[in-house]
Amino acid sequence: MLVIQTRKEAEVLSLALQQKGVKTIVSEPTYSNYLKSVQYAPDLIFIEIPPSYTEQLFFIHTLKKNKKTFKIPIIGYGNLTDSLIIKQLFMSGFSKYFQRPLKFAVIIDEMKLLLKGRFMTAPQTSDTVDQEKRKQDFAFIADKEKLPTERIEKMVDYVGKLLAFPFSIARILKISQDETSGANELTKAIKADASITATILKITNSVLFASRDRTISNIKEAVIRIGFRETKNIALSMSIMKLFGKEEKNAGYNRMEYWQHSLACGVVAEKLAKNIGFQNPEEIFIAGLLHDFGILLFDEFFGELFEKAIALTTQKSIPLLEAEKELFGLTHNDLVEKLFEKWSLPRHITFAVSKHEEFLGLSVNDPLLKTVATLLGISNIIAKAADLGMGCDQVVHHIPKDYFLLLKMPGGPKPAFFEDIYLSLKLYGQFLNIESNDIKDQATLEAETATALNLMNYSDLNFEPHLFYLRQQGYRLIEAKKVDDFRKMVEPSGLVLLNTTAENTVDDISPFLSLLGERKMQEGQKPIPLLLFCDSNQVVPGIEGYNPIRKIPKRIDLRNVVAEIEKHLLPVSNALPVS
Repeated sequence: MLVIQTRKEAEVLSLALQQKGVKTIVSEPTYSNYLKSVQYAPDLIFIEIPPSYTEQLFFIHTLKKNKKTFKIPIIGYGNLTDSLIIKQLFMSGFSKYFQRPLKFAVIIDEMKLLLKGRFMTAPQTSDTVDQEKRKQDFAFIADKEKLPTERIEKMVDYVGKLLAFPFSIARILKISQDETSGANELTKAIKADASITATILKITNSVLFASRDRTISNIKEAVIRIGFRETKNIALSMSIMKLFGKEEKNAGYNRMEYWQHSLACGVVAEKLAKNIGFQNPEEIFIAGLLHDFGILLFDEFFGELFEKAIALTTQKSIPLLEAEKELFGLTHNDLVEKLFEKWSLPRHITFAVSKHEEFLGLSVNDPLLKTVATLLGISNIIAKAADLGMGCDQVVHHIPKDYFLLLKMPGGPKPAFFEDIYLSLKLYGQFLNIESNDIKDQATLEAETATALNLMNYSDLNFEPHLFYLRQQGYRLIEAKKVDDFRKMVEPSGLVLLNTTAENTVDDISPFLSLLGERKMQEGQKPIPLLLFCDSNQVVPGIEGYNPIRKIPKRIDLRNVVAEIEKHLLPVSNALPVS
């Protein structure tokens, strides 16, 4: 990623990198481009440091606070010569700094060193389909004047010519639907695929599972060692992952992050299904694993359209579905719905995959369809909040308490729930070669001496997506439920979080605001910035006269939350020089 304001330098460096087979992304050190950096996750950032560089340093500081981007190497350059300021740049996270005049050969060598030789050419478009016809088809698909049904049918036909639904997946799906099926049937289904068989046997005989005096030599023994349900989920995941390579095809979309998120959604959905006594929770794992399958289809077969949608969702910080609808008048869920119907997948899986992001407003009479779609929708939000992989957006919304009651977990999932999720992801990750992030609890954050934020929380839920996400990003929330408890807290360092619900009245909130008002009226005390989290259309009583305040709706792109917090914390930090 090139964050360069001097146009000529940007053009020269971009050309030099392209000749080396490197794809460049041009950006600016702005708030919206912070989201672009998180979404596109470049291998390296090359940034110009002008005489007034506060904006650039905030841009870098915020990237270093995000788990997805903090390891990205950063090279800076400019006219700065003061050794103390340059030292501060390195303390802020820079890997290297070059002074003008630039020697591009030296810069390229430094980039190679930081990237450890990962200079790769962009993937080439397949020649399987005649390029002229492909161009015509894509023009038809992107034409909003054409009927959506006709365009979706064209997309389904296009995918169908290049992708067949694997027989092994169909067999495992059938086993999942048949309560009488056992290890013998699963063994036969797995043995039909030699590569899956070999991988399962290899991992089963690894240090993770192996017995000191016994080697597992066949799949049936592996099923017994690993577990019937676990082996079935592993085999199904492998079969689906084999449909597509792991390599990245389009800028802004990381397939390994996709598989992490999809696997997490499947594991969470299955656990929620078990919690409510769903008759066949393994089917819900399958639905969760496939919940974003349409995105993968766009990435694989409709890259030109997909890159436009990613750019718009990042620019506007809106859900991918909304961006697709605005650009094309159809979505990846429209495509996957018709494709799954063609592949004869169970109706409740097809419906849930295509409608899971609308679960709050679904009006459907069939309770099975609504239940599975709801399980997927909630699982998707939980996986995003836990920062388990990433798709094309991180937009989440508040989950009403009634839904947690239906899931038989009043207030939402507790730490033990996430411990089970993490253990399952670790197990599956061994077989699928997918790493999973740790899910952090309050005790872990305290041990890590994480950044502390004072929180006045009027919600009685255990799980609020935006607050859970903050913990996963390394913030320790010092929480109070009552004003008297908040009064006893240590003075916050520059920022207070206020989390409200639609049920809050002026009598609830006024005492808290009065307390903050008392503090800021004290001699020498600056006004305390307040970040208010509330429902999108909620009118929070009593806040009209408080300043400064930033109102953040609970329907939010989670990537914005870190930037909002750091925007207020950074001015009180001594970590950065003042330009």
